[in-house]
Amino acid sequence: MSNSDSSEVLPFESNYQNEDSDSSLGLGDTSTSSSTEDERDLLDYDPTPWDNPFPRPYWFSCRQIMSREYGDNVKPGLLTKRPDLTHYNPYWFRKYAYDSLYFIQRMEMTDLLYRHTGCVNCLNFNKSGDLLCSGSDDLCINIWDWRSSKLKHSFSSGHTRNVFQSLWCLDDTHIVTCSRDGQIRICDINNISGSSKRIARHSDAVHKLTFTEPQVILSCGEDGAIYEIDLRCNKSTLLFVLKNQLDDPIPLYSINCNMNFTPNYFAVAGQSPQVRIYDRRLLRKPSVDDSSNSSSVSNDSSSSSDDHSNSDQASNPSAVMSLGASENSLYSVTSAVYNSTGSRLLMSYNDEDLYVFDTKTGKQEGKYQGHRNKETIKGCSWFGDNFIISGSDDGYIYGWDRKSQHIVMSIRADKSGSVNCLEMHPNVPVIASSGIEDSIKIFEPTADVWPKTLTGIKKRICENIRNRLSGDKNDLFDARGLAMLLVMRNMSRIRNPNQQENESDSQEDDDDDDSPDVSCLPS
Repeated sequence: MSNSDSSEVLPFESNYQNEDSDSSLGLGDTSTSSSTEDERDLLDYDPTPWDNPFPRPYWFSCRQIMSREYGDNVKPGLLTKRPDLTHYNPYWFRKYAYDSLYFIQRMEMTDLLYRHTGCVNCLNFNKSGDLLCSGSDDLCINIWDWRSSKLKHSFSSGHTRNVFQSLWCLDDTHIVTCSRDGQIRICDINNISGSSKRIARHSDAVHKLTFTEPQVILSCGEDGAIYEIDLRCNKSTLLFVLKNQLDDPIPLYSINCNMNFTPNYFAVAGQSPQVRIYDRRLLRKPSVDDSSNSSSVSNDSSSSSDDHSNSDQASNPSAVMSLGASENSLYSVTSAVYNSTGSRLLMSYNDEDLYVFDTKTGKQEGKYQGHRNKETIKGCSWFGDNFIISGSDDGYIYGWDRKSQHIVMSIRADKSGSVNCLEMHPNVPVIASSGIEDSIKIFEPTADVWPKTLTGIKKRICENIRNRLSGDKNDLFDARGLAMLLVMRNMSRIRNPNQQENESDSQEDDDDDDSPDVSCLPS
């Protein structure tokens, strides 16, 4: 591990200014060519907050190693949040390293993992970080020994449509998956031949799962439903269905909980400009009738009763807090993620920017610009607690400093198009990414040049902003367009009251279709 000392700050600042200066765009040329004029016009879309000073590194490896050995590297108050750890626990050293500008700016691609034959939609490291699981449009779940670039296992997910998430259970022997087909399934990797089992089912696509307890997960779907699933008995219970003012379900794309620090709270996002935070303790307890309707499915040969049969009995409970850039925004949230302590929430808007909110005060702390999130449903992630990262339609991964809002990292991750999924290693500064391509990329802080990741960044981020402001909006997530679609749908139901029943019948027919969807776009 290299030291990041003060002598390295000056070359870094020089590199940043040279790579991100006007001359890098050809603006220093006195030529009046049209290309130069176009480049000059790009500066009008420069989102960089130049009134904020660019962040300086504050993590130094030698100092941190000494602090670790003396046991004085723990910030005040953190031990009360993690009483299971001591002053000398290596957890603190890793935590602060993850917050290092030096590491995030030395990230480079170190490996490519090939075996899927479709878009790779989801990635997840196990608890120890030695294994990585991936899910794809090819309906397979792959388990990788990512350090040695070896595929350990590959098996059918049991889903009939695109796999949207694959999540390790904390025992490191089971993987839970969800899909466009609405199913939530679990597989024992020690008994892959036994195939996966369905443990719950939504009436529409399921995009995300999150753990609230070691054996309890929550799911959200495009049917607007939130289910709580106890993996000990494979029993699912409907918590509620989120609906809009027209009484139609709000399609949901993201659900997240910080199991270690705020296990009772979870954040839900979808086709709405607001992220809603709920307290599980305040949600309506299911009645005896509700419990009888809850799913308890052990295998696919069980009764095919709808797991969403009690969906009309629990709608729109009161949220503890609603967070968003604006209640009247025309954009929707594709991803919302808590930081390591649950004190902040990062959210990404479709065809707009990223924001960070304080979950105690509800105040917006920062706005992060320069990427593009239009073509697909993109996730976002924390790199430690001081940096945030996101994929982009231009095939790059961007990283921002949380406090100054400056872009500090920009690395190419997908030649064909969008980078949709970013997964952080639980213990060390390593990023796994995937997108439109059928490969998985591994990034590690091994670059010799610091930083090598900002070359040509200004032109790209200005083009992203200009294209977003001048281009066509994505009607799928446009709030006004959505409202019109909902009105038309309601009018159609008034004219044809049997439509909903027919849709339910067609859903059962869809389950027999075992041909995967080839599109990475949301349904």
